[in-house]
Amino acid sequence: MLNDIAALGEELPVAAHAEETVVRALRRAEEVELFPAAAARILAVADDPDSSLMDLEAAVSSDPSLSAQILRIANSAFYGLSRRVGSLRQALFVLGFEATRNIALGLAVLARGGASGARRAVWRHSLRTGIIAHRAARHLRVDDAGELMVSGLLHDFGKLLMLELGGPPYGEALTTLLGSDEERLTWERQLFGHDHATLGAACLEHWAIPGDICEAVRLHHELALEAVAEHLPAAVVMLADRLEQSGDPGELAPLAATLKLAPKVLHALTEDIAGEEAVLLGL
Repeated sequence: MLNDIAALGEELPVAAHAEETVVRALRRAEEVELFPAAAARILAVADDPDSSLMDLEAAVSSDPSLSAQILRIANSAFYGLSRRVGSLRQALFVLGFEATRNIALGLAVLARGGASGARRAVWRHSLRTGIIAHRAARHLRVDDAGELMVSGLLHDFGKLLMLELGGPPYGEALTTLLGSDEERLTWERQLFGHDHATLGAACLEHWAIPGDICEAVRLHHELALEAVAEHLPAAVVMLADRLEQSGDPGELAPLAATLKLAPKVLHALTEDIAGEEAVLLGL
């Protein structure tokens, strides 16, 4: 792997400093609308203490695709309603202000990542990680399971940024290089001054994404077991990320035990992922 990394590294533009990478990433994200206008409008509403659900409805409805996804989520097994929600306004009342804001932000940002190739792979993995994180949060009786879903949706946002900065060589690395997570993260730090987790978190913080989501993004590769209780959202996203990648609950026994998730629960977290994925995609 090290020879492959060295060869690809010669093709990638290396940032002199970590701060420079963040600036370049933010600039590039604006150029390609990786952080779309709908997300910016939603944040503006969220930051206004006088805003209401009606204001949020106006911001979400500015993107018809996003509106349809929010409506589908409100009617999905995620919330298990006894009767169908028929309008965006009803969906907002069902989900509540904060849940709608977080879900809309996650879907709006992630929507720009699913074109093809490596971007498509990152996008689909993120979608599935979000579903698993949401399921785990409900098993753990976390107050805001919707926020955990969004943390899962956005956990690899830094990879989308690095694909913009590094281009095809970085995309090739994502799809062809083998090795441990730590080797991949070390390679990213050598090339960009950041790994994808810290770069993604830095940019999301710049855009005022809620702090718990940013922390989960930043820590989802490097959270020690003894810190799980203090950083529960990050631990749930770490579990969801690894479970989606490996599909083997046995590999996650120590983390699952720390979270007090039984083996049968781990198996349940990945059942019929395709069904909920189809809901989010509108298939």
